[in-house]
Amino acid sequence: MDKNEKLLLISSLESSAEEFAESVKPYLNNPEILDGRPEKDMWTVREHIVHVAESEIAAFHRYRKAIAEPGMPVLGYNEEVWTPCPELGYKEEDPAPWIDFLLMMRKLEVSHLRRIADLSWDAYAYEHSSFGTVSLERWVADYIEHIAVHREYMERNIRLL
Repeated sequence: MDKNEKLLLISSLESSAEEFAESVKPYLNNPEILDGRPEKDMWTVREHIVHVAESEIAAFHRYRKAIAEPGMPVLGYNEEVWTPCPELGYKEEDPAPWIDFLLMMRKLEVSHLRRIADLSWDAYAYEHSSFGTVSLERWVADYIEHIAVHREYMERNIRLL
């Protein structure tokens, strides 16, 4: 992947978070939308927001590890256990700070990735406990997709409420 291709991918990483934030803004003060659960096994919009932001913590660590310690292992976590865990309190979280946090993390990632876009990323990868080798390019694409998937779930929930 050349520098221009990387810069396009990085711009998508940035815009995916911005679009996610814009898509939930109209609902931040609407508990019926935030906490509505159309079906028993579906997460609420609030839970999706917290999960996406919390996942960015793991994402940040993973991409930095890929650069500083290429080839080293990282552990996954079970989001189906974390999200309903009452002690983590997803159901009580104010989503606004989580969205701000997501945007701040993405800003840091994007700024750094742009600064290293002219370098070869070939050696930058980590070993995920569930997904095997994840290159830096794949990491960027995965976290663009991660937000898109959760945005689709939230839009589905809103339609079903």
